[in-house]
Amino acid sequence: MAAFPSLVALDDALSLSFEVCETIAHALGVDRREVQMDADLFDDLGADTSTAALVILALEEAFDVDLEVEIDGDRVRLVSDVVRVVAAAVLGRRAP
Repeated sequence: MAAFPSLVALDDALSLSFEVCETIAHALGVDRREVQMDADLFDDLGADTSTAALVILALEEAFDVDLEVEIDGDRVRLVSDVVRVVAAAVLGRRAP
């Protein structure tokens, strides 16, 4: 029975990753299939500083969180970076 909580956590993580990718695709106007975890928001998906700001706003609205981060090409550049930041914000919101 101990396996079930980890399976639920895995399902939640996959769901969150999928929703982040969907939101990024919509905000950037790209095909969802292009938004892979290793995709670079700037080089692969065509983001610039303006559209990166739109991505952050879309994610904040979609997940009802405040993301105190900028997609700047250093700390947050890959889709996986964005997923990590959103997951931390969602988990922080759920914390007591």
